[in-house]
Amino acid sequence: MFTVSLFHISFEMWGALFCIIALFCVSFSYFTFHTEKRYLIELMILSALLLVSDAMAWYYRGVPGPKAYILVTIF
Repeated sequence: MFTVSLFHISFEMWGALFCIIALFCVSFSYFTFHTEKRYLIELMILSALLLVSDAMAWYYRGVPGPKAYILVTIF
């Protein structure tokens, strides 16, 4: 695997980890409106999933086989 791909994967995973940590911080904080808190939690979950799926697409890029093709196409 190329060095550039490893950097992309590691930065994507660190971003996902940061989103998960921020998710826990927001979930234990106090908001006056519960809808704002719920929307913020949903956005953090979706951004963490997006970052993880992007990292998986970087990991399987250039790997031959039907499994890699399906994972890169889905992610």
